[in-house]
Amino acid sequence: MDKRKLRWIIVAVALAVLLTFLAGGCDGTSGGGGGSGDVVGEEDDGDGGDNGDEEPPEPTEVTYDITLRVVANDNPIPDADLTIDGDVEGTSNAQGIIQFEYTTTEPVEPFTVTLSKKFFVTATRDVTAEQLESLDYTSRTTVDIGDVELPPQIFIPDTGNARIVRIDDMEGTSREEIDQITTDGDTYDIRGPLWVEVDYDSGIIYIADADPFDFPGTSPCSEYDPASLIKLETFPPDPETSVVVSPLPGEQQICIPTQIALNPDGGILVAEQGAYDLTVRNLVSFDDVSESDSGTRHDLGEYHLFPQLTGVAVLPDDSILVLHGNQYGVDLRVFDDLYDTEPEDFTGGGIMDGTGEDQFLHPARVIVDPSGDYVYISDSGDPNYPDSPSDSNNRVARFDIDGTNRVNWGSTGDGDEQFCNPVLLGMLPDRRLYVMDVSNGRLVRVNSFDDADTTWEEYDPSGDDAFNFQYAHNYS
Repeated sequence: MDKRKLRWIIVAVALAVLLTFLAGGCDGTSGGGGGSGDVVGEEDDGDGGDNGDEEPPEPTEVTYDITLRVVANDNPIPDADLTIDGDVEGTSNAQGIIQFEYTTTEPVEPFTVTLSKKFFVTATRDVTAEQLESLDYTSRTTVDIGDVELPPQIFIPDTGNARIVRIDDMEGTSREEIDQITTDGDTYDIRGPLWVEVDYDSGIIYIADADPFDFPGTSPCSEYDPASLIKLETFPPDPETSVVVSPLPGEQQICIPTQIALNPDGGILVAEQGAYDLTVRNLVSFDDVSESDSGTRHDLGEYHLFPQLTGVAVLPDDSILVLHGNQYGVDLRVFDDLYDTEPEDFTGGGIMDGTGEDQFLHPARVIVDPSGDYVYISDSGDPNYPDSPSDSNNRVARFDIDGTNRVNWGSTGDGDEQFCNPVLLGMLPDRRLYVMDVSNGRLVRVNSFDDADTTWEEYDPSGDDAFNFQYAHNYS
């Protein structure tokens, strides 16, 4: 063979081998001087090897400990639920504190917590990424997002208009009202609610309802329709859980239920006024008042000095404070229990009849601060003068829980920090005092007895929303 031809054959073969090697190296099937193409691909620096079978790295999980405090006007609210995206993550303790874990992935995303409790206004709080990212999560540092305000809803007995009104704040936000209650297919028309007692701990509303046009005077109770007692677990009422006792059976009938207090032993206490029949009713079993131990009458007539029982409240030591009086004075007695035959004078001052700083002209209702620090009594002036003459008291008196250190708030009129026949009182979990200013037709909130600059707010609706409290004064 010609040497020149042989040389070209050798060059062609060499080129073919080289091209085959290069092609195998690109697709990973061979090349690299022998060995597995897969091995070569795994050891590749990532620029030329095939990594398509590998999973992307997992996002880093981060867990934070988060705490907050649920309050109403700086007062702790227990048993409030905290939810995130509908799931309950924690419940506030007696100090209003909730601590919970929140797990997320980087990058950290903001989220929102919702705080709720029955008969409170639902609140939310945003937790920002900046709050979380500022922490060293590896040490599980706690994120404190501060206080969250959870205001209580306000329930108002609009006596003359025969309805119960609920509002979320003193602006009348989310106003809702009812004038009927349906239970077991029956419909009950509210007649004239005289008292609404809300148990914000258990989430139950008790209502004392009577016909406001049926003022008895000196007539016996049998000559007019007895009152009704109502228990609601929701507002508006749920027919499945609402209970209306109307009228109470037999001797358990109530003439005029002027006030309701929660009995520490269970059930409710009802102050009853009418035809000089002064009693406190201990309603042990609201759902079955036909039981012999339900609705027990405790006649306090032999211990009273004046012919109207207008108020009842329970003191922190579970003793019972009873208010009875009229325009001629007031008698405040403390009973160890409803069987106590030697009640004590609450203030130690005896009869307090008049317009002096230490006197009452026409005491109406009595309530105890939820903290157990104070007792409040409304002094509504003289109901014989609905426009409340200048010599009427028209104020609220506050006592320390032991009956000392009286402080008066308010004067006669229709302006700021004034009343015209204040009767109904309420002290909510925010520890603000709510007063139904009867002749002025408005709801008043006293934020503080001690700070004269920030004491007064009012809710004074007009038109169809206007209040008519006037008939409530007939029963004080």
